[in-house]
Amino acid sequence: MFNKLLRVVSLFIPGSSRSEPPEQKILKFTEYENRFRYFLLIDKSWREGVFSTPDFFTKAGHQKITDLKHFIVTYRDGQIAYESAEFENYPKEISWMTEGRTNDECFTKEELTSGNHLFQINFSKSVIMSDDPAYYETKITNLSTERAKVIKFAGFKKTAVNCYEINNSTGDFFNAIDFNNWYMDKPDFWIHPGDTVSDPINYGGERNNWAYQVKTESGETFWFGNIR
Repeated sequence: MFNKLLRVVSLFIPGSSRSEPPEQKILKFTEYENRFRYFLLIDKSWREGVFSTPDFFTKAGHQKITDLKHFIVTYRDGQIAYESAEFENYPKEISWMTEGRTNDECFTKEELTSGNHLFQINFSKSVIMSDDPAYYETKITNLSTERAKVIKFAGFKKTAVNCYEINNSTGDFFNAIDFNNWYMDKPDFWIHPGDTVSDPINYGGERNNWAYQVKTESGETFWFGNIR
């Protein structure tokens, strides 16, 4: 199953990057500019920090990164992306993905790849989670001449001859807000011609069978994906 931001999975997968020093791990997230928020556990209290090379700053003052032991990284909307440990109490701003209804709609490979000449999908090793092979970076490139928005997407599994069903942790499609949070964090959601956006900490048992539905500025709608 394709999972995303599921707390239990991220904490207990074998070979997890928990062995990496905290300051090295959180620095990898900061390389993605303003894509993430940082909550630091200082004197048993959670404080949101802002990174300014080489350390963090909170409302309580300066926090040396070398003194940082425990932290949580979230996307801009507060959805958790990474936690350095499992905690008894969490900041009130934190949220987790929840399961929804199960969508068992069947799609064909031809349908899910009809726009592959207009959008490209590539996978590479995750820089942030470099010592955990279950994580990878997914890059999406707009090859078309129009700007477009991803309106929904999912991981799929083949369940019958040329029949692919959703294989997400939530049981249903991820939506445009999810895509914006994970891939680019742009206020208008547009992917412009030639632009590449990426999810640096995608997670799943395999890299194949992701597909995305796109709507262009002129109103054309199509799917593209890496379906096997």
